[in-house]
Amino acid sequence: MHPRKLQPESAWTAFLSRVYYHLYLWRRHHILGRPITVWAGVFSLLLGTWLLLRLPGAPFTLLLLLVAVLLAWSLGRVARRGGYARFHREDVPLPEGAPPTVGERIPVRVTGWLEVEGKGQWLVLAPGHVEFCRDGDWIVAARAEPSRYHVLGTLPEHQVGQWYCFLTPDHLHGREMGVLYVNARAYPSLAIPCPRKKGESTLYLSAPPEVLARLVKKEEPVRVPPGPGVGRSSAG
Repeated sequence: MHPRKLQPESAWTAFLSRVYYHLYLWRRHHILGRPITVWAGVFSLLLGTWLLLRLPGAPFTLLLLLVAVLLAWSLGRVARRGGYARFHREDVPLPEGAPPTVGERIPVRVTGWLEVEGKGQWLVLAPGHVEFCRDGDWIVAARAEPSRYHVLGTLPEHQVGQWYCFLTPDHLHGREMGVLYVNARAYPSLAIPCPRKKGESTLYLSAPPEVLARLVKKEEPVRVPPGPGVGRSSAG
């Protein structure tokens, strides 16, 4: 998949998508067992204390520090609520696509909240696939690979592995086409409401248009490939 670069008029979107993506990386990668975001907070506190002791106008300096901390905290919450990416509903030209078959796995990049064995985490553009069930459900799987953030932090071992989200036909009725902006790149994507223990979030499936065309088929049933002595049937 080859995402397009954002145009100059999208400078604000490009900036926010970069900030969100690096907040995501900071939250995932650890140094000495703690997320980089924690160490960034400790550094900010130490720097603020030093500035208060060294610079004149301590009350004003303290106010600026508190405002900066509040803005950083608010931006982190907004980024997390949006899955560390920005999605714009948009008509994406799609070619004709055949409906998927039961058991078929279509490769996608997955962004959103996924779980396994009662644990969950946010993933952004993780390599994965969509598998189609006979009853019309989708199994979305994505793999978190071992990684490093420059030379600073590493991904904890417990976050590495396969993660899942299970979607029913009720969730699929709310799917929308658009563009997902991650790190100043634009990815054609399908947005789907995704169940969570703490309410709902949105799962984004990014892929080339010819792949997405197969995921947006609403009227076509999922086709079962015929086997020896078995006629073609449909499910879903």
